[in-house]
Amino acid sequence: MTDRRIVLALSALALALAGAPAAQAAPVLYGATGIDANDTSPPPASNLFKIDPLTGAGTSVGQIGFPITGLATDPTTGILYAATAGVERATTPRVLLTIDTATGRPTVVGTLAGEIEDLAFDAAGNLFGWNTVGDTLAKINKATGAVTNGTSGAGRVTFGGGLAFSGANALFGLLNGDDGNMWLINAQSGFASKDRQLNGTPNKTGALLSSAEFDCKGSTLYSVVNDYGVPPTYLVTINTLNGDIVTRGVTVSALDSIAWVGCSAKDRDSTRPLVSLLTPARQKVSDLRGSGLQFKLRVNEPAKFTFTLLGRLSSKGKRGKARELATATATRTADGEFTVTLRPNAAMRTRLRKEKKVPGLFRLTATDAAGNVTTRTKPMEFR
Repeated sequence: MTDRRIVLALSALALALAGAPAAQAAPVLYGATGIDANDTSPPPASNLFKIDPLTGAGTSVGQIGFPITGLATDPTTGILYAATAGVERATTPRVLLTIDTATGRPTVVGTLAGEIEDLAFDAAGNLFGWNTVGDTLAKINKATGAVTNGTSGAGRVTFGGGLAFSGANALFGLLNGDDGNMWLINAQSGFASKDRQLNGTPNKTGALLSSAEFDCKGSTLYSVVNDYGVPPTYLVTINTLNGDIVTRGVTVSALDSIAWVGCSAKDRDSTRPLVSLLTPARQKVSDLRGSGLQFKLRVNEPAKFTFTLLGRLSSKGKRGKARELATATATRTADGEFTVTLRPNAAMRTRLRKEKKVPGLFRLTATDAAGNVTTRTKPMEFR
């Protein structure tokens, strides 16, 4: 090849590389330390860390210069925000920050009223925090730090205040410690209702769940078991279907808050659960009006289920419209086969004694941890 051809070939290669899209950096879990075991007031300045999501190991990025109690990443800009900390009821001034993830350097956005304990962004980039003054959800202006409290809250004293939106944009709270509950929160009113009981914490004396953060798929909930600054501190995940806590490992001592940075829309889990109906379509009407019908199913991932059995009953020699015969719910915390029983109530069982044959429909809805929904129906015949 001549020198001229070599130059032309290298030029073409350079142009091709310049036009190729840059590889996206892998998402990183960041964390910041918080209040120490002595409840020093004002609290010591925090460090920013990169946290290994598999083991909890931390690598220091740099000093933030403020004590931190909450972190969250704006999904519309990728900017990491932080809420500063103070000892409870110590009236320490608090502010909203943005954080440079390369250095830990903060930029003050504005003053935060109350005691915001954790931050969370919804999918549209609206910022929320849990305010332990009033024990309610607060909407925060991310441009100024202005706080607007919800009209209702948890109806009790809360602590820790972990807050996170799932991939389905459902707001979860960890509001009463590692031996308490998960909470479901209405983002409009701030009303919080108890959900699953938590189980399996690595701390046996009662500790904070000081932060909450879903992974980039929106399905795995991460948290920090923080014994009020006393080591050891643990990185954990929480199964939102049953409340089981799984320890990832001992993490940075006094780690208080965590947030993923670098997630993109393509990282979200958008695959619906795969559900197979294994029960034959023809069933005995005597079972339906007796102990109920058992339906065997198979699912490929953990999911929550609702089941409805419909039937067209006879009236004056004609079939009526489909009406509800029985309902049931179930939660599967693993993939595999399972059985659910649908039994009509006493009044419906009495009504079914008049029927020798009933055309029906079995309907289910399955929702996985990321909020993906599968709906299946199967025509049935009861004889």
